[in-house]
Amino acid sequence: MEFPEELKYTEEHEWVMVEEDLAVVGITDFAQDALGDVVFVELPEVGTRVEAGKAFGVVESVKAVSDVYAPVTGTIEEINDDLVETPEIINTSPYEDGWMIKIRMEDAADADDLMEAFADPSIKAIIATIGGDDSIRLLPYLDLEVMRANPKIVMGYSDTTVTHMACLAAGVGSFYGPAIMAGFGENG
Repeated sequence: MEFPEELKYTEEHEWVMVEEDLAVVGITDFAQDALGDVVFVELPEVGTRVEAGKAFGVVESVKAVSDVYAPVTGTIEEINDDLVETPEIINTSPYEDGWMIKIRMEDAADADDLMEAFADPSIKAIIATIGGDDSIRLLPYLDLEVMRANPKIVMGYSDTTVTHMACLAAGVGSFYGPAIMAGFGENG
């Protein structure tokens, strides 16, 4: 899975490319992979005001229908009309041709609250050492504080897998099963 470093991310798996007061928005490689073959995309009209954290559109695949959330507040400046006729572009090019909307931000500082891909310098050093950016490969090198400070590490994994990751990171060995892990997963 790719998480380009020049982009910012939401916990709901949207990506954002910030260009001054314009935010280009799409869904991540992880999100399109989890959805499967995209067959329909619903986007708002140009001129529509969207609010950060609120749904602005829908992506439908052969597996599921999923809302897509605005990462920032502003007005829709442009939509990707190509997605109406060929929604599968999201699967083949989620970070380039598969962009969904462009939002003229009311406050460009909103983008400061978004996540960066592996923003922690210690994680970047580990990635450079072992190669790749697969979270599972990073586990032996991480501690719980690094995991908590970098939500992207656990983004997209099930609660059970996150619990397992946290146990490995804490040095208590492997654990698969229900557990309460402070700060991890929806049930933890």
